[in-house]
Amino acid sequence: MINAKSYHTGVDATIYNLSKLFSNNDEKSIIVDEGNPFVEIDYNISIEHKEYGIKAIDTSVNWVRGEIKWEWEGKSNPEIEAKLIAAGGKVVENDDDESRFIMIKGTIEIDSTEQFNGKDWDVSVDLDISHYGFISPSACEIDFGAMTITIS
Repeated sequence: MINAKSYHTGVDATIYNLSKLFSNNDEKSIIVDEGNPFVEIDYNISIEHKEYGIKAIDTSVNWVRGEIKWEWEGKSNPEIEAKLIAAGGKVVENDDDESRFIMIKGTIEIDSTEQFNGKDWDVSVDLDISHYGFISPSACEIDFGAMTITIS
C-alpha cells in the first residue's frame, strides 16, 4: 500500500549563473538584490508500506515558484543596457556626468512548470530524513547556466 501526501513550504534560494541570461560573462556585474530570494515549493512524500514495515519513502516536487530581484550597475554600455532592458530591467539611476554610470534593476519570475527563455527546468530532489525523523526541503539552488533547480 502506498500513502502519498502533498506539502507546501518556502525556503531561501541560492542563484548561480544569472549573468548567462544576459549573455554577459562578467558574473559579478549582475547581482541578486536583497540577499537570497525566497521560493515556494509544492512537493509530495510517498510511503510504501509492506506487512514487514516501510519499504520505501519517495519525494517529488510538483512545482517551484518565486521571484529573483537583480541589479546591474556600471559604466554606460548601450549593448549591455539593451539586453538588460529587454529582459525586463528598468533604468533606476543615471549619472549625467562624463563617466555616465547607470543602474538597471529587474525581476525574474521562476515557475518550474513553465519554460524559461524557451527551455524547460530540470528539477531534482535530494531530501534526507533527519536523525529526528523530519523530512522537508530546507534549501533551493537555481542555476541559470544549466537550467536546473535542486531542492535539498
